[in-house]
Amino acid sequence: MHSFDERRRMAMLCTLLGATLAGNAYAQSSVTLYGSLDAGVAYVNNRDGGRQAAMLQGIAQPDRFGFTGTEALGDGWSSVFRLESGFATNTGALSRPGVLFSRQAYVGLSSTHYGTLTLGEQSSLNYDWVAPMTNNFQAGNLLASHPGNLDGLVETTSAQEANAIKYRSPAFHGLSLGLLYGLGGVAGNFSNGRIAGAALNYSNGALSIAGAYVNEHNRALGAMLGDTTAGLGLATFQGQNALSYVADKVENASVGARYDWGRVRLHAVYSYVKLVSGAFSDTYRSYDTGVNWMTTPANTVSAGIDEATFIGRHYLTAMLGDVYSLSKATQVYLHVVAQQATGTANARAAIFAVGASGTPRQVVFVAGIHHLF
Repeated sequence: MHSFDERRRMAMLCTLLGATLAGNAYAQSSVTLYGSLDAGVAYVNNRDGGRQAAMLQGIAQPDRFGFTGTEALGDGWSSVFRLESGFATNTGALSRPGVLFSRQAYVGLSSTHYGTLTLGEQSSLNYDWVAPMTNNFQAGNLLASHPGNLDGLVETTSAQEANAIKYRSPAFHGLSLGLLYGLGGVAGNFSNGRIAGAALNYSNGALSIAGAYVNEHNRALGAMLGDTTAGLGLATFQGQNALSYVADKVENASVGARYDWGRVRLHAVYSYVKLVSGAFSDTYRSYDTGVNWMTTPANTVSAGIDEATFIGRHYLTAMLGDVYSLSKATQVYLHVVAQQATGTANARAAIFAVGASGTPRQVVFVAGIHHLF
C-alpha cells in the first residue's frame, strides 16, 4: 500500500505528464480574439420629419467581437471554428436581443486540397463575395448601403443564415466556387425556411469578379421594409404589415467587379431580388459604382453613386468620404451621403442606418473613429 507522500508524488507526476501531453496535442492549435469598435456623430437634415443629431455605430465596419480558431490535423487538413457577436458601441447592447453570437457561430473542416466545409450560423454567399465590391464596403461607409438592404449586401444580423452548411472550394487558376444549403428544420414541411445558393469568384492580380445566387423560403424582412433605421419606412407591403413581413420566397442574385489601377480602385455591383408572398410578386433592383483614390499611404478619398428601384420608387444615393489611418488599427473618417426618392407621391428617402425621411430628400454628415483589435 502506497504512503500518502508516494501517492502525492504520483499525482504530481501524472499532472505534469498530462500537462506535457496536452501541450503537445495543442501545439499546432490557435485561438484568436478579434473585434471592431466604431462610433460617429451624425447630423441628419430630416428623420421622420425633423432634423436630428445622433451618435451612430458601425459606420466603418460592424461593431463585433469574436473568437476564431484552427487545429492542424495533418496532411493539409485542419478543424476550424468561429464565434462572433454583434453589439452597438454607442449603447453596449447586443445586435440581436438575447442572442450572444448573432453574427457567426460555426465549426468545420478545411483542406488545402479540397476546400472548406462549415456548419452553423453563417454569412450569406452574396455578402462573402459580392459585398466587398459595393460602395459601402469600399468606402468604409455603412450609410452608402443600398436602401433597405433587401439584397443582403450589408452583414446586419438579419443577413445571417441559420442552420447553414457552406462549402468553399480552393482557388483554381483564380476561380473559386461556393455552395450554401440551409435546413429549415420544420417537421412535415421540408421547404419551410430552406435556403440554397451558389457563388463564383475570380481573382487575378488587379481584377476581381464575383457573382452569387441565393433562394430562400419564409424569410422575415420586416426590419428592411418597415419604419426602422434600416428600413424603407413602409407601413404595409404585399398585404402584410411591413414590420412583420415574411416572404414565401426570395430570389437574390448579384454580381460585382473591382479593378485596381495604381492608387485608384474602380468597383461596381448590380443586384436583383424577387419577393413573393401569396399572389404578390415584386422586384428590387440596385446598382452602384464608385472610385477610391489613395491620396497618401494613410489617406483614402471615396466617391460613389447608387440607384435602387422598388415598387415604383427610385432611390438615387450619392456619397463622398475621406478615411485617414492614424495607425494600422485606428482610423478617423468623415462622410456625407445624400439621397432622393422619386416615382410615387409618397416616396420617402431612406438612407440605410438612419431611417426614413419625412420628405423625398435626405442628407447625412457623419464623423467618427474606428478601431480594430
